[in-house]
Parts: sequence; C-alpha cells; structure tokens
Amino acid sequence: MSSAVCMDKEFSKRIVAGYGVRIAKWISVRRGETANFDEIKEKLGDKVVVKPNSGGSSIGVSFVSNQEELDKGLDLVFSMDKEALIEEVLTGVEISVPVIDGKVFPTIRIEALAGDYFDFESKYAKGGAKEYVYEFSEKVQNEINKFAKDSYYGLKCEGFSRIDFMVVNEDTPYFMEVNTLPGMTAASLLPKSTASLGYNYEQTLDLLINSSIDVER
Repeated sequence: MSSAVCMDKEFSKRIVAGYGVRIAKWISVRRGETANFDEIKEKLGDKVVVKPNSGGSSIGVSFVSNQEELDKGLDLVFSMDKEALIEEVLTGVEISVPVIDGKVFPTIRIEALAGDYFDFESKYAKGGAKEYVYEFSEKVQNEINKFAKDSYYGLKCEGFSRIDFMVVNEDTPYFMEVNTLPGMTAASLLPKSTASLGYNYEQTLDLLINSSIDVER
C-alpha cells in the first residue's frame, strides 16, 4: 500500500503535509481536463514545472512559462500518465535521505553536472552528477531529519525508503517524493549514505534484508 501511495505524488503531498512537512505549492490536472496558464501563474508563479503524477527518473518533466509550453508539457505527460502535477519552481539543492527501519541515515547532497537540474541524464550518465554525504547547519539538518522521519511514518513505510527534498537558500527544505524501492547499485544514493557510517555494500544489503525481515515478524 505504501509503495502505491508513494508512486502517486499528489497523494504523497497531501499526506505528508498533514504531518507538518513543508511542500511546494501545486495543482493537478487529469487527462481530458484543460489548464489555463494565466490562472496557474496567479497561484504558482511565472514559471512552473509539469511532471507525470506517477512518473519517475525525471521522465516527462517540462518547465513552462506560457500557455503554448503548458499545452505541450501536458500533452507529453498525458502520453504516459493520466494525471499531471504542476508545481511552483523551487531553486535550490536536491538532497536524498534514506530511512531504514525508522532510522534516518546521513543526507546525500546532489549537484547535477550534465544538466540544469537532476534530470534523467544527470541521474544515469557517467559523471552526470556529484553525489556526496553532506550535513547542513544543526537547525536545518534537524528539520530535514524530522521531515524525513515524519514522511516515512505518515506514509506508513516499513523496511527502508529514500526520501527526496529540495533545500532552498540552504536553509528551507521542501518535500519532493518518497522512493520505496530506491536504486541499489554500489554507486546509488542509499549505499553512499550507509558507507559514510562504515557499511560496505554487502553489509548495506544485509541491513536492508534484515529490516525487511523484521517487517514480516
């Protein structure tokens, strides 16, 4: 159930907001509905991001600033999903925070090198991004950790998950999404986080397996 809910970005936003987690402003548009950019601009700003509500890997994402671009962005989304999420554009740094068996692990900071943001190419191209363990000031890091734990709890996650945020001005984290089956190559984000605490890749896998076994007990 949690995985299904987390795949729905609008559901996830509504739930974590109820637990006090900061989220970006948004509206959703379903296939067959129309959207007026002037009305959206009043709510979300002069430039917005359009993305599939249930998508991943930054596929189908468009940044739009007029009606023509909005229409094209929605057409792209509706070619792969039945609902589009339109959000205000937040400028900042992307981070990812693993939560394993309810425990928050070190934050991974992501700096896109292959594109302007952490898009598909930055995620998967060799040298597309710089990803490393990073700790913000105590106040900001405490809020990030709290939001990660509250999101994990509010969405009824069990075992392990990876929770993504955008940090604006280095001090204001916004919830983006939860990955209940995050990438698990040796170079993926979650193993980089556990490695900072001394876990090698095999030990990380054991950690995840044991957390999942505990769920079944």
